[in-house]
Amino acid sequence: MFFKMKPSIFSMNNFSFLQTAKIILLLWMILGSHFLVAQDFQPDLSNPYNSVKTHLYFLQSDHYETSKAALPFEDYSEDETDAIENAIKLKQILDGQGLYVYMNTLPKDADYTDTSSLSDTYTLFPDKLPIVYLERKNKQWVFSQETIAAIPNLHRETYPFGTSFLMDMLPVKSGKKFMGFFLWQIYGLLFAIVICILLYWVFKWLVRKLFNFISNRFTDTIFAQQLKSNSDRFIKLLSLIFVFTAMRIVIAILQFPIEFSRFLIIGLRIATTILVVMLFIQVSNFIKLYLIKWSSKTDSLTDDQLVPIVDSILKLIIITLGVIQVLRLMDVNVTALIAGVSLGGLAIALAAQDTVKNLLGSITIFLDRPFKVGDWVINGEIEGAVEEVGFRTTKIRTVDSSLISIPNGNIVNTSVKNMGLRHFRLYNTVLGLQYDTPVSNFESFMEALKSYIQNHPNLDHENYWVYFTTFDSSSLNIMFRVRILTNNFAEELTIKEEINFGIMRLAEAANVSFAFPSRTIYMDSGDNVISPPDSGKMQEIIQALKNRQ
Repeated sequence: MFFKMKPSIFSMNNFSFLQTAKIILLLWMILGSHFLVAQDFQPDLSNPYNSVKTHLYFLQSDHYETSKAALPFEDYSEDETDAIENAIKLKQILDGQGLYVYMNTLPKDADYTDTSSLSDTYTLFPDKLPIVYLERKNKQWVFSQETIAAIPNLHRETYPFGTSFLMDMLPVKSGKKFMGFFLWQIYGLLFAIVICILLYWVFKWLVRKLFNFISNRFTDTIFAQQLKSNSDRFIKLLSLIFVFTAMRIVIAILQFPIEFSRFLIIGLRIATTILVVMLFIQVSNFIKLYLIKWSSKTDSLTDDQLVPIVDSILKLIIITLGVIQVLRLMDVNVTALIAGVSLGGLAIALAAQDTVKNLLGSITIFLDRPFKVGDWVINGEIEGAVEEVGFRTTKIRTVDSSLISIPNGNIVNTSVKNMGLRHFRLYNTVLGLQYDTPVSNFESFMEALKSYIQNHPNLDHENYWVYFTTFDSSSLNIMFRVRILTNNFAEELTIKEEINFGIMRLAEAANVSFAFPSRTIYMDSGDNVISPPDSGKMQEIIQALKNRQ
């Protein structure tokens, strides 16, 4: 079954509908373009946002009108020409330093008040350019008088060595474009790269000549050779810093679009900062060489011990400052980061108490100085010479040449016997003579011992002890104690050997013999076995001794 449809308005007048649609579209495009033109930005100084936009908008190549861009500068400039010059220079400063103005962050409030200073001012870059700010004057936001006065100096700092005159020679707002860049900018960049490569080799050659001249001034040839052997890296780093700095100035002069220019400038600044950190590390190596040379001329070993510590601290400070500068260049809030790191550091310190304890222990060692490099120390069961005192551990070289690392926290909490600080060495022994030694021979032997001490050149003639002290179970004991006047371990052993041989000769001359642990057993010649006395007999003997007293 077929139904007959009513003709629609579109089917009946299809041609007229298409014409009507075209006319409407054409009118919309005309009115829209008129509306866009009408909505084109006009100079406005009613709030910080509009004032900054007025300045930057009319210095773009697409709508370059310097008279309009200079409106926020006219209040404190001498005339319109001076205001235009200040407006252009300030934009060149921002571009040359890679400072990008994020328009969406600017306040649009006409009654804006700075919360930090409680004044009607707005600073574009409080950290990097605090002197550049706007202020409200007669209900308009204009750049302050202080800003206008600082523009010439800021411009000279951004474009040093008179390079700013090159910017006046370049066609800022004209020329053919390729991929969004003027051709003269691309050619200028390629030319600058070639020039910087040549400057690198020339500057490197000049610095090497200067460095060799300085190193030859040192009378110490070994020190001069060490300086020269460590100079290659230093010269390369210094030359690269010079080239990167020159390249940053060239990028600013070529006036690339701010996004591209900012990327290059910040990248070059970060690279330059890293090179400067590496350069100062090389300088610290030169300082270390000088300190080693200086400490080698002194008898004290304390300065030898401090040289590696000073070098480590110096490098740590350099690297820390370099990291902070790189973070600042990357627009990281360093203050907030340090605050966060402080809280995190507290948590880490609690979790790493042993490490902190060892660090504090190393500080205690350097302040109290219980020993120094080269001293012979005894710490518990460990005995040896101190070879190095570090941030975390102290290294001791034992007799068998083993190297033992002891945590500094353990050292400061235990007793350390410093054998290297002794003023003398002590010879202390007990001479045991046999019980059948005649008294005359005994006394002669003791007098001979005292005379030997008095005549020996390496023994203390005032402080010595030679006394008959005890009746031991198997010997008559003589305490023999004397001070050996030496601080050298090998010499101490030699003198002790001399004393031992001397005592043996004196004993032989006095006809006395040394006792050794022994026991005498008495046996009856008959069949009777000697038995100990009974308890009654023992009581009689004890009572007899008491009555005698």
